[in-house]
Amino acid sequence: MKQIIEMSDVEELKNMLEGAFDKARFDAILARYVDMVPWLVIDLPSGYPIYRGREMIGDDLLYLEKRELSYPPAEYAPMGRVSYVHHPMFYGSVLPGDKDGGLLPWITIALELDVFHGKEGRRDLTFGIWEKWRPLRLAALPFSNGYEEKVADEIANIQREWEEKIKPHMTKAEIEMATFFSDLLALPGSEKLYQFTAGFFEFFLNHSEEGKELDGVAYLSVPSKGMGLNICLKPNVADMLRLKSAAYVVFYKTGEELSRIVYLEANVNTKPLKWFVNVHNGGGRLPEPLRSRFMKDAVRLREDVKAAGYNRGRTKLVKRKMNIK
Repeated sequence: MKQIIEMSDVEELKNMLEGAFDKARFDAILARYVDMVPWLVIDLPSGYPIYRGREMIGDDLLYLEKRELSYPPAEYAPMGRVSYVHHPMFYGSVLPGDKDGGLLPWITIALELDVFHGKEGRRDLTFGIWEKWRPLRLAALPFSNGYEEKVADEIANIQREWEEKIKPHMTKAEIEMATFFSDLLALPGSEKLYQFTAGFFEFFLNHSEEGKELDGVAYLSVPSKGMGLNICLKPNVADMLRLKSAAYVVFYKTGEELSRIVYLEANVNTKPLKWFVNVHNGGGRLPEPLRSRFMKDAVRLREDVKAAGYNRGRTKLVKRKMNIK
C-alpha cells in the first residue's frame, strides 16, 4: 500500500532553508519518497560530446594526463550543485541535438566556472571533450520558470515528458516536492543552497533502487540563464568515457560580449598528452580589437613554436608566448 505523504514536508524544508540545515531531519523527509522519487529519467543518446573545463591559474603547466581533465580526487572535490564536498562527480555540459557541440557548451562552462567574477578581461581554460560509448540514463527535475532564456527544443522535450507522462501519476505532495527542488536548482549557487540540491540527488541516487541504476543527473545551467544543459556523472560512469580531444582556450570578456580563441590542441592518443599550436576562433565572431589581437597572436605563435608536441619544458615556452597582454 502506498504511503500517504503529508503536505507539510515542503513547508518544513522551507523553514530549514531559512534557518539551520538539519541533515538527519532532511534525510528523514526524503526517505518518505524513496519508493516514488519525484523526478523523471531521461536518456541522453550516445554520439553527443560532453565538455568539461578547468581554469588555468598563474603559471600552471598544461595538463599532460587524461585524468587531470576528468573529475577531481576526493580530497579536492568541492561542494557542488549535485554533490557534497569530498564526493567527486564528473560535471560537464552538453547540447542535445547538436552533435558538433557548437559554441554554447564552451560558453556554458566558462559561465559555470565563474572565471570572470563579473569583471572584464581574459581567462585561460583547458577543455576536455569526452564521448560515451552508450546512452546515459540521467535523473532530472521539471524545469523551473525562473530561467530567463528559452531552452532548446530538445531540452523542452524533457519538460513535455514531465507534464504529459510523469506528473499525471504523481500525488500533490510529490509534485510539490519536485517543484520545490527544481526552483532551488534555478537559483544562483551558494553553500546553503547546495546542501539542499546536493542532498536531494545524493540521497536518491544512493538510496532509491531507481537511483542506484542511473548514471547521474541532468539540470539546466543557471549562469547561462537556462540555455545550457549540464550533466553530473557518477565516477564509475565517468571512468568509461573516452577523451576525444582537448584544447587550451582563451576567453575574452568585453561588456556583455564573451569571445573565445583556441590556441592549443592536444594529441590525446599519447602518454603524456602532446600539445600543438592550432590557433583559431572556432568559427565564432570576434569584435575589434580582439580580431587584430587574434591575428597577431596566431602569426607570432606559429613563428615561435614549430614543433607539434611539447614536453614540460616546451610547455613553459608555449605558455609564455601565449601570455600576450
